[in-house]
Amino acid sequence: MPNPDPILELQILQCLQRGSDLDFLHNLDRTTWLAFLNQANFYSLIPLLYQRLVRERPGQTLLPAEVSQLLRTTYYKSLGKNTVNFHLLGQVLQRLQEAGLRVLLLKGAYLAEQVYGDIGLRPMGDIDLLTPPDKFPQVLESLTAMGFTSERPYFEEADGILHYHAPGLIKDGVLIELHWDLVLSSSPVQFDIQHLWDRARPVTLEHGQAWALAPEDLLLYLCVHTAYVHEFHNQLRSLVDIAEVLHHSADTINWDILVKTAGDWKAGRGVYLTLTLVKELLKAEIPVGRLEALKPGNWTPRALDWARQRLFHQNPKLSTNFLRLINTDLPLRPRLLALRQAFFPPRLVMTLLYGFPPGSWQITVRYLPYAASRIFNYWGRFVRRLRRDPGQATEASSTLALQDWLGIKN
Repeated sequence: MPNPDPILELQILQCLQRGSDLDFLHNLDRTTWLAFLNQANFYSLIPLLYQRLVRERPGQTLLPAEVSQLLRTTYYKSLGKNTVNFHLLGQVLQRLQEAGLRVLLLKGAYLAEQVYGDIGLRPMGDIDLLTPPDKFPQVLESLTAMGFTSERPYFEEADGILHYHAPGLIKDGVLIELHWDLVLSSSPVQFDIQHLWDRARPVTLEHGQAWALAPEDLLLYLCVHTAYVHEFHNQLRSLVDIAEVLHHSADTINWDILVKTAGDWKAGRGVYLTLTLVKELLKAEIPVGRLEALKPGNWTPRALDWARQRLFHQNPKLSTNFLRLINTDLPLRPRLLALRQAFFPPRLVMTLLYGFPPGSWQITVRYLPYAASRIFNYWGRFVRRLRRDPGQATEASSTLALQDWLGIKN
């Protein structure tokens, strides 16, 4: 998919900013509108734009009738899908409550109902739940008993080391990701999971009880997820989530706790960078002096450029091994190591990819087709690098520079 039009980026951002001047919408022709909607749809923002441009402005004729109808239709599709998600989530919460088991709502489910205040405004690809680590087997067993089936077998020796949630659990088209942690063990950020549970608050959804992160912890988690898990790649909707939390919880966020916790968990760089982007791009209000209190000592404005490059990049995310391989600034040895890791990853990684136990002969025989798939998927990108494609060179350099600045080691 080609990179988005920068002018459309600015227009979408302006529509998402609260209280912004939207008179420019009168001047958009049909072709521009279709490109605008296509780009907004890529970020799953159409339902929220329906709220901003139609429902919040009754009687105004900012949009052509065709555009208004498309926004409305997409919103109701999102509402219908999430109604199904929440109905099944309610059943899950009731079952776990009866078994004396707790789960904490992460991201979509909590944000849609409690922050956006309308489950149709915030599309969800899955439902993320956090369980106390020692209760994970029991919760997993309860979901299995309810008829959820796993996308692949769960292997503690692989998933427990290389991941922080079980393989997706599916029932009636609804996908649940069951977490015991929020980041990889190799992440520079290490959440204190017990701290999160100690500060969590009860919340009722669909007649079932769950738990939700305290406002400060929710904001920290969303920032960390954006910066350290996704490294800002295609994360505009995550920035919108953060802006909505800032608006919804403006009077309840304890910024002293947030600043201290970000430092304790070594998340300050990513949190500061993420909140700076939210403030600049979406005009979110952050109390005076609070952002400055998060500012890391090694701050460089170039980090904003690196993150923006990732934020609006719509091509598939390139692997770190590939980026190191094509980075001519690196010495030969680390580039050759990246090549070997790209074609022959550890057996535990292959377990996650193919769903066979680490010691299985099935893993061994899949190395050759895996290597062939890497060549097939990356050959075009490699040719572009040989031709010194400036866009790919910028993507590679910004990604590696951002990882280095954040302390991410892949």
